[in-house]
Amino acid sequence: MKETFGNKISNDLKESQINWIVIILFIPIAFITYIFHEFGHWIFGELFWNDMRIGLNYASPKGSYFIKESHALWTATGVRY
Repeated sequence: MKETFGNKISNDLKESQINWIVIILFIPIAFITYIFHEFGHWIFGELFWNDMRIGLNYASPKGSYFIKESHALWTATGVRY
């Protein structure tokens, strides 16, 4: 008997011990992770005196331009020189 795609996923979830509680908990954890990740970009942009805005999947200067071009690089990497 050929194993279906749905049965394969179900078996994989059982073997890896992932249940519905883990799947449901993953949703808010992923959301919080996105916010903290973007907050890191926002912090570095503000440290360079750029007026920044933040969203779920972006952090960018409000005026669409950084004060200096190098600020875009440092804000994107989250590293201060």
